[in-house]
Amino acid sequence: MNRFGPRVLIDSIFFCLLFTVRSAISEEPDEFAKIACLVPLTGAYQEAGRTLHRSYHLGWRTSRPSDVRVVLLTFDTRSDPAVAESLAISLANQRNVILLVGGFPSSSAYRIARIAETFRLPYLIDAASGDSLSAEDREWIFRIAPPASEQNEGLVGWAMTTIGNRKPLAIVGSESTSAAPAIDDLERDLNRVWRGRVDRIRFAPGLEDFTPLLSLLKPQKPAAVWLFGETADIARFLRQARSERFMPFAFLLGTTGLASYRLIALSEGTSSWIFAPVIWTADDPRPAAQEFLRHWRPGRKGDDPDPLAALGYAAMEVVGDVLTHSGGEERSLIRKALAETSLRTAVGPVEFTDFPGYYNQNRMQTSAMQLRSGTWSVVWPRVLASARAVYPVPDWRERERAVRRDNVRDRISLAMVAVTALLLVLIMVRRRRMGP
Repeated sequence: MNRFGPRVLIDSIFFCLLFTVRSAISEEPDEFAKIACLVPLTGAYQEAGRTLHRSYHLGWRTSRPSDVRVVLLTFDTRSDPAVAESLAISLANQRNVILLVGGFPSSSAYRIARIAETFRLPYLIDAASGDSLSAEDREWIFRIAPPASEQNEGLVGWAMTTIGNRKPLAIVGSESTSAAPAIDDLERDLNRVWRGRVDRIRFAPGLEDFTPLLSLLKPQKPAAVWLFGETADIARFLRQARSERFMPFAFLLGTTGLASYRLIALSEGTSSWIFAPVIWTADDPRPAAQEFLRHWRPGRKGDDPDPLAALGYAAMEVVGDVLTHSGGEERSLIRKALAETSLRTAVGPVEFTDFPGYYNQNRMQTSAMQLRSGTWSVVWPRVLASARAVYPVPDWRERERAVRRDNVRDRISLAMVAVTALLLVLIMVRRRRMGP
C-alpha cells in the first residue's frame, strides 16, 4: 500500500467514509464470491452508466451459470475518477471480490486498472476506449472495446474498396491531445495501404473561422476529408464548408463519438450523407447480436440498444463463460480463464490477445456507416450492411434543390389537404340544406 503515497491513502479513506462503501457486500453471505461493476450512475456520464447498468443485469440473467455461488453488484463512481479509484481500493481489499467490470469513461477505467493490477485482481473493461488502457503490459487487465485509435479500420476498409487507394485524401484534425492518438494511428494505417497523397491540416480547438483552412483544402481537391475534433468544432467546419461551397466526394468522421444526434442538430443539415466508424449497431445480423436484441426489446421495437449496451451485455457473456471455466472462486483462476477466452458474443468474437502496441486486447471488426435521412445505416462490410453507400455524395447545390423540391411537395400536400377539407365542409352544408 505504501506505493500509492499518503495523498492517495487519505483520499481513499475520505471517499470510502463519505460515500459509505458498504456496497451490499456486507449484506451478502461471506461464502458468496462477488463481481463488482463500477459505473457512473450519477454525474456527467450518468446516461452511459445507466445504459451499462441495464445491460449488465440483463446479460447476467441470461449468461450466469446456475452452479456457481457468485453475486453481481453495482457501484456508482459518480462520474469521478477519484471515486472510481477509491471504490477499486476498497473492493480489492475484500478477498471475496473476484472480478471488477466496467469503468467508464476512460479516465475512471485507467485509475481502476492501476489498482487492479497492483492488487492482482482481474479487471474486465468493456466500453472505455482510451488507448493507454491496454497499451501497458498488464497481467490482470482485459478489454473488449477497441482502442480509439483502432476504430477507423472499418472506415479505411470501405475507403480502400470504394474510393480507391490512389485518390488524394485530407485529414483535418484538432490539435487537442485527445484527438492526436487517433489521427496518428490513421496516418500510420494510410501510410501502409494508401498510394495517393494524404494531407494533414491542423486547427486549434474552438476555432471560429475555418475560411483560411478551407482555402487550403479547395485547390487540393481531396476525394474525401477525414474529420477529428470536438462535435461543436466539426459542426462549425461543415456549416462553413457549405458557405464556402467546398465539397469533396465524401466527409468522414474520425471517431465513433462524433457520430451523434448532437452533430446532426449542430450542423444544421450539413452532416447528411457523412460517413463514420461504428463498433456495433442494432442492424447486426449475427445470431448472438439478434439474441441480445430479443432480450433487450422483448416483443417490441423502438428501444434499440446502442454500442455501449451491446458492450455491457457482451461483458456479461464473457463473465458467464469465465465463471463456467474457472469455478468462480479464485482470482488467479478467473484471470487464467479470461486469458483463454474465445467466445462469440453480441458484439462479435471476443478473444484477448497481444498485438503491436496493445496487450490483452480484443480485436473487434469495426464497420462504416452513413447518415441517411437522419438515420445511421451500416454500409460496410457488405456482410453486415443494411444499406448501400451513396458515394460520391450529393453536393451542396443538389441538396439545396432537393430541399426546395421537398418544400414544394410539402406545400402541395398541405394545399391538397386544405382543398379536401373544404370540399367535405361544402358537401355537409349542402346535405343539411337539402334536408332528410
